[in-house]
Amino acid sequence: MMAAWLHDVAGLRVPAPRITRGRRPLWAYVWPAGLVLAEMVARELAPQLAGRKVLELGCGLGAVGLSAAKVGALVTLVDREPEALVEVQRIAAENSLTVQTQQLEWSRVPEALVGAFEVVLGADIVYDPSQLTPMLGAIQTLLAPGGCAYLADPDRAIPGSLAETARQMGMVFEHLRTVTDPPAVPTSDESHKQPVHVYRLTGTSS
Repeated sequence: MMAAWLHDVAGLRVPAPRITRGRRPLWAYVWPAGLVLAEMVARELAPQLAGRKVLELGCGLGAVGLSAAKVGALVTLVDREPEALVEVQRIAAENSLTVQTQQLEWSRVPEALVGAFEVVLGADIVYDPSQLTPMLGAIQTLLAPGGCAYLADPDRAIPGSLAETARQMGMVFEHLRTVTDPPAVPTSDESHKQPVHVYRLTGTSS
């Protein structure tokens, strides 16, 4: 498929596929929160990601995970939509990157991935309050001891619900920053008009 939009993401070319039938699925956008986290990965997080095992959760087109691969991380990208993973591999090849992909439901983490990653990344994946606990549970399951997760979210979660749910599950939750003017890219809901918050979580508060 030809690209509908071509995004420059932290020095990578990330095309969004042209959709010929029906509505564009959510995975087929590059979201503002993904651009914010991808740039953070490419810059200040790069030294701590190089050579580490990193997973992008709910990757969509993979902007965040591919940025991690570019700085030398050993990256696995997961999504529940197999079409997204096909696009991710194509985009990775176009950018001369090698990554692993795997289909994954948050409530069913394969045994081979349990405790396998030093860093988990996720952008714009906390839009459904009912999925906060499964999503955070997947992060806890995927992280190796001492690992951490970085999440970027454009004010979608009910205020305080992400932090409170994380703390109830025994995770350490930190708000790192708020980007008030995220990149204005095409989306289905004008989320570029919302501030993007970046959080860091560790798997346990004990």
